[in-house]
Amino acid sequence: MINEKVCCVMVNDSSGWHKFNCSRPVKVVIDGKGYCAIHNPEAVKKRQEKSDAKYESTACKGCGNHVFQGTWAKTFQYCPHCGTKRLNS
Repeated sequence: MINEKVCCVMVNDSSGWHKFNCSRPVKVVIDGKGYCAIHNPEAVKKRQEKSDAKYESTACKGCGNHVFQGTWAKTFQYCPHCGTKRLNS
């Protein structure tokens, strides 16, 4: 019997070995399947697009390497791979 009051997405436990249904309550129903606010496909897509945009903003404009991110991001004024000057410094 399918429980329509909880999210339909299968999630892993903290060990990563065992899967079970998400226990959060349904907020959105899409194509007959109930999703919680976290696993709502539109919300997941929005979060992924935001994350991708942030990641791409750290890329060197010259060669595409992601050298302008993380702990050492502020130390690089020029890309160590191609020598392009950092634009957002």
